[in-house]
Amino acid sequence: MNRSDRDRRDAIARTLQSQLSDERWSIDELRVVQAIVDGLILGRDVYGPLELGTDKRNFTIEAKQEARDLAVYRACQMLVEQDRELEVEHERPRHRVATIPPKLGGEGRGSGGVVDLTFDLTDLPDTEAK
Repeated sequence: MNRSDRDRRDAIARTLQSQLSDERWSIDELRVVQAIVDGLILGRDVYGPLELGTDKRNFTIEAKQEARDLAVYRACQMLVEQDRELEVEHERPRHRVATIPPKLGGEGRGSGGVVDLTFDLTDLPDTEAK
């Protein structure tokens, strides 16, 4: 890196440092900036330093491919979460609370005059401690 580039880099770094030390930034805004910086570091470690003047990639095509990949990964994650929810629903038991015989008021209702009080616990809210 020549002297001019180093001076320019140092000036940008000082500006960023000053901007990021502003107390108006929320924690989540700083987390977003950190995530972007982490992505740049990962890219540098894998592909080398980002130098737009010599980089031959078509960033429009790259962005479209990344957007497609994001959609695929998000859909996969959604399906995994959906499958987990279904597994939990199927694990929750159904309970028979009571069967009322005909002479106690079950006559004429249900199968053979019996009222079957079976509750599907999957309809009830999950009351387990979180």
